[in-house]
Amino acid sequence: MKIEDVYSLSPLQQGLYYHWLSSPEAYFEQITYRLEGELNVDALQKSYQALMARHAVLRTCFTPNFGEEVLQVVQKEAPVAFTYLDVSNKEDFSLAAFKEADRQKGFNLHKGSQMRLTVLALGQHTHEFIWSHHHILMDGWCSGLLIRDYFEIYHSIVQVRLPQLTKVHPYSNYIKWLLARDKEASLQYWNQYLQGYDTISSLPKATTTPEAGYDVKQKAFALEPSVRQGLKSLCEELAITENSFIQAVWGMLLSKYNNTTDVVFGGVVSGRPAEIEGIEEMIGLFINTIPVRIRAPHDMSVRELLKQVQQESIEAIAHHYTQLSTIQTNSELGRGLFDHVLVFENFPLQEMVQQGMDAQGGGEQLSLLASSSHDQTNYDFTLMLMPGEVFHIVFNYNGHVYTDELLTRLQDHFTRLIAQVIENPFVSIGAVEYLSVEEREELLVGFQGEALPGGDAMAAGA
Repeated sequence: MKIEDVYSLSPLQQGLYYHWLSSPEAYFEQITYRLEGELNVDALQKSYQALMARHAVLRTCFTPNFGEEVLQVVQKEAPVAFTYLDVSNKEDFSLAAFKEADRQKGFNLHKGSQMRLTVLALGQHTHEFIWSHHHILMDGWCSGLLIRDYFEIYHSIVQVRLPQLTKVHPYSNYIKWLLARDKEASLQYWNQYLQGYDTISSLPKATTTPEAGYDVKQKAFALEPSVRQGLKSLCEELAITENSFIQAVWGMLLSKYNNTTDVVFGGVVSGRPAEIEGIEEMIGLFINTIPVRIRAPHDMSVRELLKQVQQESIEAIAHHYTQLSTIQTNSELGRGLFDHVLVFENFPLQEMVQQGMDAQGGGEQLSLLASSSHDQTNYDFTLMLMPGEVFHIVFNYNGHVYTDELLTRLQDHFTRLIAQVIENPFVSIGAVEYLSVEEREELLVGFQGEALPGGDAMAAGA
C-alpha cells in the first residue's frame, strides 16, 4: 500500500470504529436517486475515478496495528468502487433486494475505500444511482458536496471543458485543529453540565427485553402548514433557532412521559468549527453526539424555557468536540445516560441531488425522478427533523422495541405539544396539554383497558 497521509481519528470516528468491530451492519449509509435522461457510461466511471483522486477520504482505511491508537490511512491509490449494471432486461430483478444485498455487503474498514457507487440501467433512459458508504467516512452534509462535485466533473467530461470546482481542504486540517483543543476544559464543562442527573429519560417501550437484532422501521410525517409557519414566526420573535425550539418541546414531552422536570437525550451537532478555513467545503466526519439536558420546572413559562435552551446551546458550542464515551464515563449513568438521539438535518436529499443537476448545461438533459436514503444507527430510536418550506419529521426505530401503535401516539403527542406552545408561549410548562381529549377522558374515568404508553408516569405528568 502506498501511503499519502496518516492521522488520528475524530471523537465520533473512534466510537464508530469500535461499533463496527462488534456490529458491522450498524452505521451503514445508503443514498439512492433515479435520473431520467441520456447518460455516458464511460464518463460516469471516469468521473468517479476523478472524485476519488480529488478527495482523500474516499481513499481512506483504518488500522489498529501501529501503537495503541487507531489511525486512519490515506492511500495514494485505492480500487475504484464503481459498478455499472444494465438490468433493464432482467424480468426477475428486484431493486429492493439489490439495495438490501448492497447493505448486507457492508464495508471492511481495514482496507480499500469506504464508499462505492453503483449505477443501474433500468431501461427507457432511466438510471438508479446507489451511493453507499460507512458513516465513519463522512456526514450527511458531505454527501451533497460529493454529488455536486461528481456531476460537475461528469458534465465537464461530456462537454470537453475543465471542471469548475472549489479548492480542496483536507480533513487532516480539522484533525490537527482537534488535537490542539483543551480537552480537560471541555470535560469539566460536561461534568458540571450533567452534575446531579441520575435517572435515564426513556420513551415508552413495547418491551424491556427486545428480540435480538434490529428491525429497521420508519414513520414519516410533516407539520401542518399553519403550525410550520407558527413555529418559524415564534423562533424569529424570540431570536432562537428552530433546533432549540424542537429540543425544548421534546424535553417537555420526555419530562411528562417520565414524570420529572429534568431530562437528558442525545443531540447530534454539526461539529464544523467556523475558524477553520474552508470548513463548509471539507469532506469528512464532523458531527458528534452530545448530551442535551432540559430542565423544565412546572412553574417556568414555555418562553423562558425556549430562551434557556437557546442560551445553553450557545454555551455548549465550544465543547461539541468531546468524545461521547468520555462524557459517559464521567457520568453516574455511564452508557445509560440516554437511549435515543435527536438529529436536526440541514441537507434535504432532493435539493442536494438537484444542485448536481443544475450544473449540467450543454446538450445533455437529466431530471430527478425520485430519491431516498437508508441509515441505521446504534440507537433504538432516532428523531430526525428536516426543516424547510415543509417541516418533515421522521421517527427511525427498532421494531423489536417500539410498536407502530406507540409511535402513532408519540406523533400525536409531539405535534400537539408543538398546538398550544406556539399559540401561547407565556403559559407555564405544567399547564401545557399533550393528551388528546379521548386519552384524557380515559384517565379521568379510570380506564380499565390497556395501559397508555408510559403508564402511571404519563398520567402523573399529564
